[in-house]
Amino acid sequence: MFKEKLEKLKKNFEKKTEENNKKSIENLVFFLILLIVTVIAINTIWGRK
Repeated sequence: MFKEKLEKLKKNFEKKTEENNKKSIENLVFFLILLIVTVIAINTIWGRK
């Protein structure tokens, strides 16, 4: 009984970890794109001198 509950808990944790990894990668990609756009915008504004 205890082993079954432990296995169930492990499966749920693994599933949530996989979903979180996908979400983390999406957030990281979005952040990198936003960072690149910001750097380009700052360079464009400061480069007008």
